[in-house]
Amino acid sequence: MTLADEMRRLTQRLGEDHDGRTAAVVGIRTAVAQELSEFRTGRQAEAEAQRQRLRVYMDDLDSQVASLLADLGAARENLSREQQRKLAGDIGALRQSTGALLDECSTMRLAVAQRQQEQLSANMEALRKDTAALRDRLEAAYHAMADEQRLALGRYMSELLNDVDQAMAALHAARQSMANDQRQKLAKEDKSLKDEVVLFRTQIGADQAEARQVWAHYSTLMRQRGAREPQATLQVPVSPAQKNSEAESLTGIAEQMAPEPPTHVAEPTLPEPGVIASPAQEKKAELPTHMAEPVAPEPLTNVAEPTVPEPGAMDNLRMIQGVGPSMERRLHEAGIYRFSQLAAMTAEELRLAMAAEPFVKVEGWIERARELAEQK
Repeated sequence: MTLADEMRRLTQRLGEDHDGRTAAVVGIRTAVAQELSEFRTGRQAEAEAQRQRLRVYMDDLDSQVASLLADLGAARENLSREQQRKLAGDIGALRQSTGALLDECSTMRLAVAQRQQEQLSANMEALRKDTAALRDRLEAAYHAMADEQRLALGRYMSELLNDVDQAMAALHAARQSMANDQRQKLAKEDKSLKDEVVLFRTQIGADQAEARQVWAHYSTLMRQRGAREPQATLQVPVSPAQKNSEAESLTGIAEQMAPEPPTHVAEPTLPEPGVIASPAQEKKAELPTHMAEPVAPEPLTNVAEPTVPEPGAMDNLRMIQGVGPSMERRLHEAGIYRFSQLAAMTAEELRLAMAAEPFVKVEGWIERARELAEQK
């Protein structure tokens, strides 16, 4: 198992432990909230039941008093009628008796009301005491549970912090180890790439010097033969489009084959036009037999010199992210002035043309150049 797999497994296990403990804490909080909600609901239901019982008791009392008054009124009316029919002369005595009865009823009603008020007060006081005792017990239970949960949560947080510290230490050590490995690997790759670049530039410089010497010798031979046979000169007609195409092709090839030479490689020098190369060089630059008598002694007249486009025909390459003044100058030195040129190249061609370092991300340049070329 690699270090990355071990780190992923450790991170996953830490995440699972954290999720489980978080779920446990959430469950505890949910249970406490549910118990509090049930307690509040029970208290509200009990208070509502007591209010309902009191209301029923008061309604019964009012009904009894009303019934008693109705009975007394009915009895009074019946007694009055009988006395009026039977004893018209006893009206005064009946009134006195009725007054006394009403007084007694009032006294009885007041006494009943007072007893009911005292009983209701006693019941309310007992209910308040019971409610206060229940509230005290619930608060004590709540505080005890909260203290227990705080202690458990403190232990859990301490363990979690210790686990996190250990994991972070392990991650830091693994990251440092991976960083050191990557630095060593990058240093080796950088040294190898630098050696390859130096070797490649040295080989390119040698090939370029050799090609220049061969071309100078060939030009000298053509000039000498042209001077000896002026009438045999034959110029091949070339269209302007072919000239521009050949010029751009030669320019691209020359820029790709002319990278910045290393400091330890000397710049090759071309021989003077009138100087004849040595016999060894003449033997090395000897032409095939079918080119011994050339028909066109003026090869340079048909090739246009590469020219820099006008400022209006050049695109602003700095619009591409990652291309600054130095990179834009290197692109211009490589003959790349427009988005269309950059979009038509591959990453390898672009790296070779501008001798870009390996860490330069030229792929994004090409994609952005295609987008900008389509927008024009």
